[in-house]
Amino acid sequence: MEPGSSKYESPLRVTGMTDKPSFSALSDELLERIALLEGILNEVGTHLGGEQKQLLQEETRQLALAQSTDASSHLLINHVHGLPLSDLLWLIRTYTVYFHLINKAEQLEIARINCVRDRRATPQKPKGESIASAIKELKDRGYSLDQVMQVIGCLDIQPTLTAHPTEARRRSVLYKQEQLSKILRELDRPDLAAGEIARLHKALVHQITMLMVTDDVRSKRLTIEDEVRNGLYYGTATIWNTVPELCRDLHRALSQYYGEAVELPIFLRYRTWIGGDQDGNPKVTPDVIASTLKANHSATMRLYLAELAHLRRELSISTRRHRVSDEMAAAVAAGEVDHPLPENASRFYKYEPYRMFISHIMVKLQARVDGLDDGQDVDLSAYSPADFISDLNLIKRSLLETGLPGMAKDGGLDDLLVKARTFGFYLHALDIRQHSGVHETVVGEYLDRAGLCNNYSELPEHERLDLLEKACLSAILDVDLASMTDQTRSVMETFAIINRRLQTGSGGIGSYIISMTHEVSDLLEVLFLARQMGLWSYNDGSVTTRLNIVPLIETIDDLRRIKDLLAGMADNGIYNAHLESVGREQEIMLGYSDSNKDGGYVMANWALYRAQEDIGSISGRRNLKMRIFHGRGGSISRGGGRANEAITALPPASQSGRIRFTEQGEIISFRYAMPANARRHLEQIVNAMLLVAPVTGNVQAGRRFAPGKQDFELLDTLAAAAMDKYQALIHGKEFWAWYIGVTPIEHISRLPLASRPISRKSAAEVEFDDLRAIPWVFAWTQTRYNITGWYGFGSALDKVLKRDSHEIGHLHDLYTSWPFFKSLIDNAQLELARSRLEMAVLYSNSRPNSNIPSHIRKEFDLTCALLLKITRQDRLLDQHPVIQDLIAMRNPLTDILNCVQVELLERWREHSSKNKEELRQALLLSINGIAAAMQSTG
Repeated sequence: MEPGSSKYESPLRVTGMTDKPSFSALSDELLERIALLEGILNEVGTHLGGEQKQLLQEETRQLALAQSTDASSHLLINHVHGLPLSDLLWLIRTYTVYFHLINKAEQLEIARINCVRDRRATPQKPKGESIASAIKELKDRGYSLDQVMQVIGCLDIQPTLTAHPTEARRRSVLYKQEQLSKILRELDRPDLAAGEIARLHKALVHQITMLMVTDDVRSKRLTIEDEVRNGLYYGTATIWNTVPELCRDLHRALSQYYGEAVELPIFLRYRTWIGGDQDGNPKVTPDVIASTLKANHSATMRLYLAELAHLRRELSISTRRHRVSDEMAAAVAAGEVDHPLPENASRFYKYEPYRMFISHIMVKLQARVDGLDDGQDVDLSAYSPADFISDLNLIKRSLLETGLPGMAKDGGLDDLLVKARTFGFYLHALDIRQHSGVHETVVGEYLDRAGLCNNYSELPEHERLDLLEKACLSAILDVDLASMTDQTRSVMETFAIINRRLQTGSGGIGSYIISMTHEVSDLLEVLFLARQMGLWSYNDGSVTTRLNIVPLIETIDDLRRIKDLLAGMADNGIYNAHLESVGREQEIMLGYSDSNKDGGYVMANWALYRAQEDIGSISGRRNLKMRIFHGRGGSISRGGGRANEAITALPPASQSGRIRFTEQGEIISFRYAMPANARRHLEQIVNAMLLVAPVTGNVQAGRRFAPGKQDFELLDTLAAAAMDKYQALIHGKEFWAWYIGVTPIEHISRLPLASRPISRKSAAEVEFDDLRAIPWVFAWTQTRYNITGWYGFGSALDKVLKRDSHEIGHLHDLYTSWPFFKSLIDNAQLELARSRLEMAVLYSNSRPNSNIPSHIRKEFDLTCALLLKITRQDRLLDQHPVIQDLIAMRNPLTDILNCVQVELLERWREHSSKNKEELRQALLLSINGIAAAMQSTG
């Protein structure tokens, strides 16, 4: 039978998978949507694979359901062990698509719930975590309008898109999921006729069929150009229109609670690393950076041209029916001289001055697009973003002056002004990132060629500083750049591109980020190199530069020493002069990934908290305007989780209203694929920032817990003990051989996720220190251990409670009152709940004599027991029943994919080379499938 031709009956009800009593926290709407999608998937599967494949799928499913109620059962793994490779591939294929569908259903459910809450909101009870609820809370605290505007004025929120290799799905799969989303949203319309419903059902069948027959794994690694296009897609499709919506929300809330409409400052801007992140990615060349900037600018210009065309259609005001301001009339006349339109256009718009003026603007913007299409490096300073904004404001003033305020304030013009002020001529300013070790090598070569030093890398820190300070004060060195190494030429050509962009004022460049910053010399090396390309100069005690330098602090040791680093930066004469030149503004980036890999979950989080306390205290003493840039990944291990909760958990000393954070890999598509969810994500961030931003004056402060000395000492003890337990595991003699032997890390390293290599060496020779944090976490997620999100916590708590059992009450009080500690506990219990040690232990069958699985099991049980005591729950996540149910619903079918992967790994170890390529491809598919099931890679 052709799929879609029969009545859909819920296989969830038929198989007992998601009957309502078992998943009572989930809404009927979500369960019905999942049932619809799974029903179509079953029919499509039968159509494509035949009855035998459908019977295989159902038999495997029933075994998985049985095993979910009896964890000690080995029926599922024994069943999988006897299947031919073709059957294993069918199971991977079917259940990978299943989880793609479920993930999209959950995203739609988030959007639906927020829509319902929007409709139910009132001024007295606004939607939770919305912009309106934040403004109401400030009003309730006693903030005046001036104080609220002071808070808004200090906000500078900058999400930053990166191309970290954590998005396992191909663009083709993402596209089909987006099409499914559109169809499902249309099916929600209450006014659909029977014929329309049938048409949409057929469209669902088509998209699910296409998912079943589309490759999940890319045939080749993404190029930088692919990644740039992907980043620009989310910028143009979602971010572009979401930003003005947030401004309208804030404007509406201020009018509602303060009765006044005020001019709002821009509080949200976007940055990107995509096409500028050179750290560990030799494919990001100077030419790639230049082409990325052009692609970004071209995409933005085309968006403006489309907006202007729409505005031109809207503003059909004729001077024969309504007057125009003298200023507008003069501007149109001047435009006819400076930017003449074709004769037919001038005649066509003879009595429509607004259309004429907008056409002049479009001519100026089109010239930039044409230049870029011809491959020219266009000087954008001739018509700058400020000029563009000035022209739009002229239109607004004329409309207001001539009695058309609705057109000036409530139409497309106001949105366009917000976009122009937010984005300028680039959707995202491009950051450049390079590793401090590369700078050290390049500086060493420069100094050696100039005859100043032939052993720079061997010098102690104080000698490096002396040498670099003198070099920065001296004339540009006379060296032959063309004769230097490829690496040196590449670094210096990158600085040359930055210099050209900043000198012409054409924009597009954000900050220069130094990975693995350890010492002050790491920053002076960048100043020295910038000096050689004319990007930085020092004359009579003052510095001339537009370069924003951002140290990235990543290891536990460096986080602990951050106060010394910042003091050293401020005390260094050269760097202090640099700070003066940039208004004493200094951005500091904190790395959440390497700190976790280095010190484990508890220590990484506490070291990051402590570092932010130190940043706040030193910035006050040294008169520095600090912005903290949070290098958060998608997984809990790498700083993931809800961004608004992370903001409220930050130490008060670090709250300045200015913040940056990365949006990485699969998190970008999760948060920005659907405009409704992007808006919710961003409104929650703005809500949190409004509530924690500083303000002067006599107002009631928000309820912020202030940890005391005893609390800090307690967390110091917990973090140190947790790190000891974690490092005892990962630095044990047998650990590394066990890790690379039982996890799919070798195959993860071959997965073509992104242009950037996933490790610094080949899979066969990689060591712990060479492995990047993302694949490190990825492998633990695949095996369902998830230790990077909890390991060591139980032993640390046990140590504290053995010393004083009464601390359990103190720990509970901290959990209920301190946002940081609550976040630490809740994120750990989420990762524990998502762990599945019954599956994880199957991966260790190849090393039966290892005691590592039993160590992990013991720590898991201890951590669960103590977190339950602290939170006073019977089960993990009792306070979050929806998440509980979603995990429980996913587990049995994720188990199938785990058992298949375990079987494939076993065959990979045993089989001869003739089967290797087929097995490798199957393993890559299994990795993709589990990533979809877990909604996480690294």
